[in-house]
Amino acid sequence: MNSPRQLFKQIVLIILTLIFICCFYPLGLFLFVYRSFLEFLAKKSDSRLGPALKGLESAFAAKTPYSNPSAVIVARIYLDSPVKTSDLLPILNERIIHARDSQGNLYFPYLRKRVVNKFGYQFWYSVDNFQVSDHVRFLNESCPEQVLKESDMMDLVARLSKLPFDRSRSPWEIISVPNYHRDNDTTLKSALILRFHHCLGDGHSVINFMLRLGKKPQPPQPRISASVSNEGGILEKIRILVEGPYETINFMLSTNVDENSFVRNAAKEWRNSLVPGQTSRIPIPVLKKIVQNMGKEYNVSLTVLMMTLFLQASATLLRKKKVFDGDGNSSPKFVVATPWPLPNHPDGLSNHFTVVHMNVSVDFNDVRQTALNVSREFERIRSSILPQFSSLMLEIMMSLPTQLVIQCNTIFRSTAIFSNFPGPLKAFDICGSNVLDLFGGTSPGAPCAVASLVQSYNGTARYIMGGDECNMIKEDAEMMVGIFEQILKELGQLCDSQHDAKLTSIAE
Repeated sequence: MNSPRQLFKQIVLIILTLIFICCFYPLGLFLFVYRSFLEFLAKKSDSRLGPALKGLESAFAAKTPYSNPSAVIVARIYLDSPVKTSDLLPILNERIIHARDSQGNLYFPYLRKRVVNKFGYQFWYSVDNFQVSDHVRFLNESCPEQVLKESDMMDLVARLSKLPFDRSRSPWEIISVPNYHRDNDTTLKSALILRFHHCLGDGHSVINFMLRLGKKPQPPQPRISASVSNEGGILEKIRILVEGPYETINFMLSTNVDENSFVRNAAKEWRNSLVPGQTSRIPIPVLKKIVQNMGKEYNVSLTVLMMTLFLQASATLLRKKKVFDGDGNSSPKFVVATPWPLPNHPDGLSNHFTVVHMNVSVDFNDVRQTALNVSREFERIRSSILPQFSSLMLEIMMSLPTQLVIQCNTIFRSTAIFSNFPGPLKAFDICGSNVLDLFGGTSPGAPCAVASLVQSYNGTARYIMGGDECNMIKEDAEMMVGIFEQILKELGQLCDSQHDAKLTSIAE
């Protein structure tokens, strides 16, 4: 039997849910009709105007890409030899710009369009006299022999993430670095830096773009994050419309989102820092081995393990920096916002994900318990209708005029702590130059704080520690990498000891 307090909470939840349904949904319908009418007027006034930016692309472009870019994806491809512009341009035209699907539609139509403001909304606008060569340049055309060191690359990426795009063009470009070498290897190599504004697409889309540059374009691996099903009839959609507000309001009332927000704690230490984060690489077989040993007892998948490792390392560093109170026996909770992929990611460029909040406890004494906590929260969200409802809410909120969307953009500041951009299963080449390594993205932008942008390539996964809102100082970033690798080592040793124990048991 429910206590009076629980009963009162249920009544309050029901009342708030009814208020939400009666107010928010009619507003959403009005905004949809209003924006559609403006799209009709815009098309009549100028045939070069395309559709209005919608959903996440509207959120990312709320602060214009041409004067104050706040969400830029800077991807990198490392090659064993330089790629000539004369070789790259035909490939871009053939495999990217003019590539079409089985229905005859362009895979990347928005690469030819820029963003303009009309009637208070952002619209796609066809570029006059589009030339792909306008989007490809050398890092230093006046000094093509200049050599860029690995230690300089992160600084360059940080600068490029803040650099406005040319207002007359679509917000993307490819920068060729003909001469590059790693700090511990003086052998000259080269790199391609791909810069996209986030309104064009997400990290998964950028990986797709990069792979299409290869001689034999290959699809990326399936995302390791579990997505939600979009199947279900009218009854399922009604359930989302009714249960979604109820579950969301219940989460907000039962969780101190502001106090426990991961970004709020991280920002105490790193808000004014300027140095980007460091990286850490780990072999995928090591991750799979840990998953195999922990999977049954702790319900750990590869996604859960990757999220656990980063969260444990981040929280441990925050505790070492005395950012929050608590001794070694405490298990603080963090509210973590994470990108949640939607099913059936389309080809080409798009932002095909939503954002969900997880309430995770970190156990400093046992990372396996943290993994169990992450797993439970992950399963709770995956089995709920929260991702579908979150996607619907974002669509409605981002249907507001651009000036109001800027205010709504603060919903992302909880921190996107984990994104997974799977790379190809096999190595590939571009214009005959072998790809040595690739980064799906390294600049999460202002909506993110401490971020982990992860992708796999050629048997390894890579973590990138640091973001734009709260960049760590170099010493802290290096400390976090050390903590991260120590946690991974301990888990590996624990799995080895458990395996040896099982063999001993069998032998006896």
